[in-house]
Amino acid sequence: MATSYVLGEHAEKIVAAITLKTLQANHSAVTETAMKYIVAEKPSGGLTYQDLFFREVTKFHQIIQVLSKKSEDLVHSDRQPQEVASMIAEANTVILAVLREVIQFRQKKADVFSPNSQRSVGFNEYLPWTAATGKGGLRDALLLQQNLTLRYGARSTSDTSFKNNLYDQLMHLVDIILDGQKCYLESIRGTEKFDILFQQYETERHAIIEPFCKYEEFERAAILAEKYCDFQILVQISELTDNRERLDRYMEKFSEQDFSQFLFGWYIREQKQGRLLQQFRSTKRPRTHQQALSQFLVDHPSLSWLQNVFNGDYKQANNTLRDLAKKESELLQRKKTMLSLAKLALLASDEHPQNVEEEVSAMNRDLDLVVYQEELPEVVLSSYGYDIERLRVLTPTELVKLYICDENSTATEYDFKKALELLAFIEDEFERSELRHKVWCQAVLRDTWTDTDSNSPLEVIQGLTFFRLADLMACLGLLTPGLLTPGLLTPGLLTPVVWPKLYLRNGWQCEQHYSSGLSTGILDINIQRMHEVFVNPGCDTASTDNQIPTFQSTLNADPQRTESSHCYKNPKIQTSAGTSELIIRGINGTTRDPLFRNHGLMVTGFEVDGDEKVHEMNNIARANPLSVLKCTNITWLYRACASTIAETIEQLVKKNKVVIFMKGVPEEPRCGFSNAVVQILRMHGVTYDAHDVLKDEELRKGIKAYSNWPTIPQVFIGGEFVGGCDIMLQMHQNGELVEELRKAGIRSALLDKEQQTSKTEDTK
Repeated sequence: MATSYVLGEHAEKIVAAITLKTLQANHSAVTETAMKYIVAEKPSGGLTYQDLFFREVTKFHQIIQVLSKKSEDLVHSDRQPQEVASMIAEANTVILAVLREVIQFRQKKADVFSPNSQRSVGFNEYLPWTAATGKGGLRDALLLQQNLTLRYGARSTSDTSFKNNLYDQLMHLVDIILDGQKCYLESIRGTEKFDILFQQYETERHAIIEPFCKYEEFERAAILAEKYCDFQILVQISELTDNRERLDRYMEKFSEQDFSQFLFGWYIREQKQGRLLQQFRSTKRPRTHQQALSQFLVDHPSLSWLQNVFNGDYKQANNTLRDLAKKESELLQRKKTMLSLAKLALLASDEHPQNVEEEVSAMNRDLDLVVYQEELPEVVLSSYGYDIERLRVLTPTELVKLYICDENSTATEYDFKKALELLAFIEDEFERSELRHKVWCQAVLRDTWTDTDSNSPLEVIQGLTFFRLADLMACLGLLTPGLLTPGLLTPGLLTPVVWPKLYLRNGWQCEQHYSSGLSTGILDINIQRMHEVFVNPGCDTASTDNQIPTFQSTLNADPQRTESSHCYKNPKIQTSAGTSELIIRGINGTTRDPLFRNHGLMVTGFEVDGDEKVHEMNNIARANPLSVLKCTNITWLYRACASTIAETIEQLVKKNKVVIFMKGVPEEPRCGFSNAVVQILRMHGVTYDAHDVLKDEELRKGIKAYSNWPTIPQVFIGGEFVGGCDIMLQMHQNGELVEELRKAGIRSALLDKEQQTSKTEDTK
């Protein structure tokens, strides 16, 4: 600190000592007790404690610290509350009288003690002793005295006159505290630390003025808030007293400090936008106020529509609301409100009815998208970690996936219909096509297809979600060839007895599919979609000939041949161009279905080598379904890519000794079961790989198919599937998890803890 400031501090303490000397006659009990506490040596030679105290003026601050400490001791004594309040008031009288003289002297001699030489550059930082903390300052003592005065003085007495006196003392204490802080801030203005310290000052300033508002001492609060520019307190006082004239006065008085901008922002933060516009929309308001509000609304378009409504400009309000709704992605309810208000504003406008009808239709379409999201089951949204109370706006693609996801276990054909309807909101043609295909495939997989009666295919198919969805769309006149993925809606896809019902209901020409179309195109479409289908021809079931012709080759045989006996047993599983596999699983029996008979084929069923192989083939098939062939006796037909999700998972589970597929990440699990598994592995000190299935829908479905386990989380140890939360908890409790980890070459941390505990007990 500059030398001139040090000299100024000594001069201030001399002023304080002189003032205290004049107060002794009326407050001798308080001052002498404090002086005795401070003076270390016993007086001698006719001197008193007062004489010894005034000899060391540089330590004058100690007497104020002691007065504050003695006031605190009184609070914890057995004295009566009224007596305590009276003694606190007397201490305040001494403290305030001394410090008022100090501050007046400081302000009067500011030019005298301010550094003005070139060598003082960089030493302008000035922290007055009245605002300094620690042993050499008064800040801590003054804050303590302010708190005691409020709690055990003004708030503890019922005497109105005495209460007012205490509140006055409290106001002056706060004034002295803030004055010291303000002096310090002015000395560091323009430095790097100013902004941070100023924010801290604003917080502390509000904290010590706000109690006046809390206890309805509005005038005293206003005096302090005006002096130290606490705009928040000024606005609160005006609102609590419903005094609009006070606000007008403040807008004029603090115009250069942008009080009006603070005021408008305060209304926004307090969610009082309507009150803001109600107070300032009047044409009788000063022009400067109107201009300030207009400028504010330019920067806050979310409010400008209200001003448009007040001014009768409903079309502009509609435009603003529609723009806001289009940009809204944070809250669904807010978007819905904006769209609804936009409709009302448009209907109230003077626009031409035809224009109104067109724009309302567009807004209804946006509201329809909101309704689709509102109709999603809460259990589905919760399973994906969405906040139900503050649900964000979801994209059409997200909505489609949520409607058809496995977590939506109660989904019916009507939910799948909504998913198909949502495709109209997706602009990208490729994405729309991919999602359409996904919806129909999920409809196929909604049923197991295994527990079926092959002797009653019509009844079986009519109960499947896939058929009910197609039938519903046909009944509503919405089933068009473009609605289904190419290759799905063909006579070869399901029993030919069933599909004519859908074709004829929708007004299509059934003949073209069952006559020339069958021999030249239908199976060709299926074969194209599934690459090539390889089978082993011939009646010799022991044949090992690797030169296997394709279905396409068979179709190119003599089309006039109506029946030929071909036995197929143990069908080959081969890749085509290294990118696909075909898996055929059938049941015993013979089919003379026209689909095969017209091509000179008769199938006597396909067999596979044991249940394990069937299970393995089904897992691969479910991971990437393309279509299902349901003739009289052929049950399953899938295509599985060589680069399937199953192969990806196979690589993941073998990459580390312990792998967990969970919802969320270990640091922030998104469900209680995943969190439980993470905690168990943490107790065992296991290092593991974790994969968040919520970020990859294909992974989430693929892992369930890979492990044949329906829930998440899933844990793999040593490349083998162990189980989910319940199994992991059970293995942890019975000790099996320790052994399982040992087999994988991992030592559980619990074993080390047990050994340490055993050694401790032996030592005892």
